[in-house]
Amino acid sequence: MFIRNLKLAWRNILRHRIFSGINVLGLSIGLGSCILIGLFVFNELSFDKFHSNHKRIYRINKITNEKGKLPQSDGLTPELLAPALQKSIPEIKTATRFRPWFNDMLVVSSEKKIKLKEVAFADPSFLGIFDFPLISGDKRSALTDPGTAVLTETTAHNYFGNQDPIGQTLIALNNIPLKITGVIKDPPQNSSIQFSMLISWSTLTTGEN
Repeated sequence: MFIRNLKLAWRNILRHRIFSGINVLGLSIGLGSCILIGLFVFNELSFDKFHSNHKRIYRINKITNEKGKLPQSDGLTPELLAPALQKSIPEIKTATRFRPWFNDMLVVSSEKKIKLKEVAFADPSFLGIFDFPLISGDKRSALTDPGTAVLTETTAHNYFGNQDPIGQTLIALNNIPLKITGVIKDPPQNSSIQFSMLISWSTLTTGEN
């Protein structure tokens, strides 16, 4: 019975080729569009869900109101806000600061000069709040001291190849030496936080003093 129906369907397709072609093409476009939309939605909804505590992590936004313009929201807040909030609000278990360097940063090793994109400064607590796995180094202390930095796996390979980067030194900003204290896996594509190198926050504040 199934074979007979299949033959009849095939004969009908051959008899009405243009009409059948339009139907098949429309069905293919519809199915393809549904699959692409589904993949897009799935990717969007997966952002930052790999963090084990993603439901308990919040970002503080600043809203800027300018006359004649719509309110603008961004995450650029005063650096003293995080410790002040943690001190004044008991419900905040821990807080961290993350400041991207918005331009390319020239970072130099003994053999290479590379303009790195997506360099950022971060508190030591950053590695405890977010689940970016360290390949080497101690996440509790990797970003504690001034002049220390954590490299992503790709950045470490670009500078040091297969050598162990821990303890090596890179030069950045105004000839500031950065001791490498950790190597971290590259952030996944579905992470809203992207970086190639994390520099300890105390390096930033030391440079300002």
